[in-house]
Amino acid sequence: MLRKMSVVFGLCILASLSAQAQDKVELFGGYSYLRFHTSPSANLNGWEISGQYKFTDWLGGVADIDGHYGSIRGISTSTYTYLFGPQVSWPARVSPRFRLASGDSALGPRRVPHAFVYDSTGPGRLLVGFAPAGRIDQFFRDLEKRGHYFGSGTPEEKEIARREYGIVNVGPPLTL
Repeated sequence: MLRKMSVVFGLCILASLSAQAQDKVELFGGYSYLRFHTSPSANLNGWEISGQYKFTDWLGGVADIDGHYGSIRGISTSTYTYLFGPQVSWPARVSPRFRLASGDSALGPRRVPHAFVYDSTGPGRLLVGFAPAGRIDQFFRDLEKRGHYFGSGTPEEKEIARREYGIVNVGPPLTL
């Protein structure tokens, strides 16, 4: 089971890699699941491809195409949707706070400051994915070689290490 989930997770990461064109182009492709809550219910499996081009910081064009295949009451069916149009964004700083339970996930988009706090007792686990990785993969390789944080772990040494690997600390530590 763990092996299958690892393969699925790996495919999702590969499928959702963003294209870098000065942050103007964003592409996505992946698996899609569609469920009809009818009697009897129906489940369709399929694919999805979407893209966005930003003309300015606040105006872009979006296209989303998907297809689903399966059977409803024994009749083979396929469903396709095509969505096209403008996307208007309001580039503003927001600070939503929410609590994740075990198994939940959250997406922190590129170039949007985000942080987390672990507010429980005992050990915890955090799985983080980066797309594109930049220098963060080298940061963790070097950290593993050292066996401890860079230097003696003083705030100044941590800041030097963050700067070397492109990690930006944009504010004070979070409090509960």
